[in-house]
Amino acid sequence: MSRENVEKLLAHLESWTRGWGPGAWQRGEMDLSLFDSDVAYEDMNLPDHLGETYHGHEGVVRAAERWTESFEWMSVELEEIVDAGDHLLSFHRWRAKAQHTGIEIDEPLVYRWIFRDGRVTYFCSLGPGEGLVLYNDRAHARLDGGAAPDADAAESDTRAVVEGAWSRFTERPVESSDLDAGRFEPVFAEFYAPDVEWSMRVAGWLGSDTYRGHAGMHDLFADWFGTFAEVAFEIQRIEVAGRRAATVLTQRGLTPTGPPVEWRYGVVNDVRDGRIVCVEVHGSPESALARLQRSD
Repeated sequence: MSRENVEKLLAHLESWTRGWGPGAWQRGEMDLSLFDSDVAYEDMNLPDHLGETYHGHEGVVRAAERWTESFEWMSVELEEIVDAGDHLLSFHRWRAKAQHTGIEIDEPLVYRWIFRDGRVTYFCSLGPGEGLVLYNDRAHARLDGGAAPDADAAESDTRAVVEGAWSRFTERPVESSDLDAGRFEPVFAEFYAPDVEWSMRVAGWLGSDTYRGHAGMHDLFADWFGTFAEVAFEIQRIEVAGRRAATVLTQRGLTPTGPPVEWRYGVVNDVRDGRIVCVEVHGSPESALARLQRSD
């Protein structure tokens, strides 16, 4: 990322220190000139709008209005801009007072910014989970006198592990005989920790709520695939936040006697030391993506 983009973002963010309030963007207190006309903003902080994406200058204004309308006053103080290679990270202290409850907020806030030809084409407010991890990593690095850990490297490792695990299920449809034939044992050993834990957060699931270890995975797949003659998986998207990834996928199953069954859902993986240590299967993509942003 060029130094020029860092300076542009710094100049833009200085306007944030003057405080946010109703109508601030329309009054020109916060400049829109840094944003590309097709800019996209993804909100990962406000629970009511989690994961919602806004497009263009009008979308950015609408997103800002949604932020400000809930608060009596708000200020966003810039602490630092970090050049992360293909994007910038800005670290802030967010202070606000809720409009109706009077609750006062004093929290860290982190944004990711992507530029093209000197304009911001995409930015997002990182959710409490990933944002807090980056904020704390940076703080610890400063105390140790070193540089902040490479968050991109952690995310790259996480994505590689999750994509590698999924590739064994998407390379061809899973047949009911595959489990007994030992097709998945190499997958277990390569990508899943020996004490991996699977949680099934799916309404109507008839098996166990929790499966543990490689033996538990064998039981899970027997419960899962046993009712199908064939199951095919199609990955729609993989979102990564630090050491956690959420996969949105479509599953199509052929039953021995009934019609084909199609299901779109989400799976959340936690990765440690190059292995998946925790898996949560959610009944909807929205639930999985929301879980991605929580640090608990």
